Amino acid sequence: MIEDDNIDAFDGKIINLADPDDPTDAANKKYVDSKISTLNAAAETSASNALTSAKNYTDQVSNSLNTTLTAAIETAKSNAIDAAKDYTDQANGVLNTSIEEKIQYKADPTS
Repeated sequence: MIEDDNIDAFDGKIINLADPDDPTDAANKKYVDSKISTLNAAAETSASNALTSAKNYTDQVSNSLNTTLTAAIETAKSNAIDAAKDYTDQANGVLNTSIEEKIQYKADPTS
């Protein structure tokens, strides 16, 4: 029954309703369910793509940090080895000078 531009179905169903064409058309259950399913699939795909992108970015950052840390460790090792060699060379120089001075003093205690 139509009253004041409203349709009252008296708790009945509207059957055989076509898919909507215009934004103001009524939509049937099959059409709405199909749109919801399409949106859910698109949301799942977007979420999966976002997760994959985040994982790839995390892996890139992790690899970059590993490379940087490895290079820093190698540089620190090299610098420590160089410093130890320099210190050893200086210590050997002091020892050799001291030994030479002692030998010279023993040979000529007046000098």
